[in-house]
Amino acid sequence: MNVYEIKSMAERLSGNTYPGRGIVLGVTPDGKTAVAAYFIMGRSVNSRNRVFVQEPDGIRTEAFDPSLMKDPHLIIYHPVREAGQGLIVTNGDQTDTVWEYLARGESWEAALRTRQFEDDGPNWTPRISGLQAGDGSYKLSILKAADGTGRRCLRQTFEYPGQPGPRRPRSGSLPAHLRLRRQSRNSHLSGRAGAGQHPRGHRRFHPGAVGESGPRQ
Repeated sequence: MNVYEIKSMAERLSGNTYPGRGIVLGVTPDGKTAVAAYFIMGRSVNSRNRVFVQEPDGIRTEAFDPSLMKDPHLIIYHPVREAGQGLIVTNGDQTDTVWEYLARGESWEAALRTRQFEDDGPNWTPRISGLQAGDGSYKLSILKAADGTGRRCLRQTFEYPGQPGPRRPRSGSLPAHLRLRRQSRNSHLSGRAGAGQHPRGHRRFHPGAVGESGPRQ
């Protein structure tokens, strides 16, 4: 087994019918462009009733049909926000918490210490967060329940260099159920490059990722 093998997103997700929410951060093979992506899916009507809306500093979720929205507190949030020369990408409203701390000159670790997993017991969905610098380097965090009681939170943080990923044939693609569906209630996939000296743009290369079950390479 090659422990350094980096699988493509198509390889990672092709056998998973419900990956939930996920963050992808990295650098293109030529090392010139930082890459960030966030994908989202939902099981319930409330979760599926969402679309992405572009904001001046990122994106936010919005109800596709406001009449179907029941409880917005875990549904409506900013998954992506720019913060100076960096980019915050998360699966919940902790995006704003991180942004506020960074704006005050404090660390993202300090920001995430004020948060924990989602209050959707018995699932206790983990909060996953990413912070990408302009050079493509990035941090990932996962806040998850220590056990089924939801009384204690495990806090894990990972740091990665801005390492260019391997070139891959362009013939591969994500499975059909994960491809971009604009204004769809079922699943949404959005990509955005990092801020700073690296150009912005949509890319298919995804070297490192974290999902609600933990980080992946």
